[in-house]
Amino acid sequence: MMYMPKLPLFFFSIGFFLVSSLVITLLGASITFFLGGTINGWLFPLAVLISLGLSYGFFVNYIGTATLRSVLFYVLLLLLPLILALLISSYFYDVSVDGQAYHQEALIQLKQGWNPYWQYLPDSVNQAIWVNHYAKGMETIQAAIYCTFHDIEVGKATNMVLWIGSFFLTLSFLSQIESIGLKKGILISGLLASSPTVLNQLLTYYVDGALASSLLILSVLCVYIIKKATTFHLLLLSLIIILLINIKFTGILYVCLSLGGFLLWLLVKKSFPALKKLLLVSVIAGFAAIVVGYNPYVTNSIKYHHPLHPLMGSARVDIMKDLNTPAGFNGKSGLERFLLSTFAHTNNLFPSSEEKGIPLKVPFTFNKIDVVNAARVDARLGGFGPFFSGILLLSLGLFCILFVKARNQAIFNYLVWFIALIILSVIIMPESWWARYVPQFWFIPPVLLLAGELLLKNQYTILKRLIYASGILNMMFSLIGIFFNITLTELIKYDLDVFKASGKTVVVDWQGSASNRIRFIERGIPYEEQDLDEATHHGMTGSEALFIKSEEMDNTAIQKSVWLRLTEKWLPNTWRY
Repeated sequence: MMYMPKLPLFFFSIGFFLVSSLVITLLGASITFFLGGTINGWLFPLAVLISLGLSYGFFVNYIGTATLRSVLFYVLLLLLPLILALLISSYFYDVSVDGQAYHQEALIQLKQGWNPYWQYLPDSVNQAIWVNHYAKGMETIQAAIYCTFHDIEVGKATNMVLWIGSFFLTLSFLSQIESIGLKKGILISGLLASSPTVLNQLLTYYVDGALASSLLILSVLCVYIIKKATTFHLLLLSLIIILLINIKFTGILYVCLSLGGFLLWLLVKKSFPALKKLLLVSVIAGFAAIVVGYNPYVTNSIKYHHPLHPLMGSARVDIMKDLNTPAGFNGKSGLERFLLSTFAHTNNLFPSSEEKGIPLKVPFTFNKIDVVNAARVDARLGGFGPFFSGILLLSLGLFCILFVKARNQAIFNYLVWFIALIILSVIIMPESWWARYVPQFWFIPPVLLLAGELLLKNQYTILKRLIYASGILNMMFSLIGIFFNITLTELIKYDLDVFKASGKTVVVDWQGSASNRIRFIERGIPYEEQDLDEATHHGMTGSEALFIKSEEMDNTAIQKSVWLRLTEKWLPNTWRY
């Protein structure tokens, strides 16, 4: 039995419970789909109960029997972060473009009885091509949560659950290292888990943050296995592999590269017992992931002859050139685009944006553009935050010092191998300029900081503290998004109250945000769909939808909340619509 002190043991059990609750929900849904059933409200509560049982078994395996009072206290502590995530998510509206487009549409269709293993949605369904053919592991879990609580916004708690889980699992490992300790372990774990990609997507249905959290969990578990694996580590590793492959298509690439890198390391080091365990779990979990991902991987292969349709194959759809790639990237190589994005102001330029050039900035400087865009879920330039370019340069300096001082140390060689895997994953990603497509690149500075703490004890403290401080300050920019999201949520609630109080049928054009109809249905607001002109009609707050404003809406007695009256003037127009 591997020894783990009680506090790291408890941290691990929290992470284990949170992650397993989600993945067991996905497994239950998969079995239900194969049997011809549909998503229902009992899947998520059942998964939580099973995860509680497994987590308790893990804890008892190390500490022995416990009193009933201790068990109840332990269960309460496990449930607390899950409950908080659900409550926080239920308050906020998802105001992201993709979240209101195909992510929420998938939830709605699944709740209404769609079985994606045996059925395709008709083209009349909004965003049907993406709902039908993209990986939908997260949406399946979120739909199960939606079915349990009958509130579509609660489902996005999955992002927060994975974020918290990745933090505690990382902390469970780092807090066991004597030279790191609890305080530094919390700081480094927080930096690793809290990239802008993760933080900015916590209150949305975007899945890039979930991918980043899951990749961190995968890495921590592989390190555990290299050290000494238990059944629970292997079980959680298999669960996170299944989830990663079903979050989005790039999950397959990153899982194969990560596991291949760790397996190669074990082979070089001739750690054959650990190699066999990791290889066996990887193969079994990989097969299970494809079974769980019957839609889209098998269904796409059968009908379109490519598992990654519609992004690859004979019927490939290009979502980058005309929709997402900034005009300033025209004629630039992949490396040039990556460097331009990394050292530019944090911005959200499109192919149609008036700004065609991409000026570089001095590291650690920022302006209004950075502040407004730093909390965006999909910033196309400088997506790792306004200070990341400076953090990267400081980390490069720390790497040079480590290379001179500790290049013969085993720990340094291991961390360099891990960083090399990250860099390779960025190189082989064609659109690596977009931070949300390579969220793992954020891991490099905290990993080098960890190496500095292990190999440069009581040395170069000013440099290390600068990296800590700049990393924390960089995270603070993402907190601006919480302020914006509270204001947007209050505005949406106000608008819905006005629609309801007017007593009139609201004429709407949902455009890409057809999932907004659920907000109307849940509040009993009648609506009629028509084609409306964006230039002459009102836009709904935080949405692509349009509506006709009637006189009755102007004459309602609905009052704006105190928060809204105080903060609405500070909300940028680029966030409002």
